[in-house]
Parts: sequence; C-alpha cells; structure tokens
Amino acid sequence: RHIEGKFNKILDALFEKLSISKKDTEMMRFNNRLEQLAEGDDRRALEQEQFFIRKKIDEVQSEIFQLENNIQFISSSSKGENPFIKEVQKSIERHKDDLKLWKEKLQQIKNM
Repeated sequence: RHIEGKFNKILDALFEKLSISKKDTEMMRFNNRLEQLAEGDDRRALEQEQFFIRKKIDEVQSEIFQLENNIQFISSSSKGENPFIKEVQKSIERHKDDLKLWKEKLQQIKNM
C-alpha cells in the first residue's frame, strides 16, 4: 500500500509535467488496476470492483438529486443573485463530471 502511494505520487508529478488531464490520469490508473486484476485471474476481484463502481454511481446520482432539490427550494425562496446557489450549481457540475467518469469506468470493466 505504501509503495503504491509513492508510485502514484510520482505518476501524478509526471502526468502534470505532460499536461495530461486529471480525467485521463484517472482512467490510466483505472486501466492499470483492471489489468492487474485480470492478470490475477480473480473474477471475484473484478466483480467486487464492478459492485464498488455501481455503488459510487448510485451515491453520486443521489447527491446530484439532493443538490438539485436544494437549489429548487432555495431559489424559490430567495430573490436576486445568490452566491450560495452558484456554489451549489458548481458542485452539481463537479458531481456530473464524476458521474461521467464512474460510468466510463463501469463500461470499461464490463468490456473485460
């Protein structure tokens, strides 16, 4: 675990120098992890990974739904520009980006 952490820090520094996006970096790491799981011939590990990803997708979708509900509630009760609403909208966009990444990961693992 400790060695993997150091390895990931070094990779982060190299990816930053290469100007690779965070999303691309994350997908490269994920593909590497999938290759390791596949080489180990452990179907159960792949199934657990798929279960984990599905769980994360559900969590992110629930969070997006909750934030959108909060915005509707706040925007109906407030007048004019509300910095809190803008912040929540940014959070929703970040969550949608995360959701897209988790769905890509799920598709990747299904294709194995």
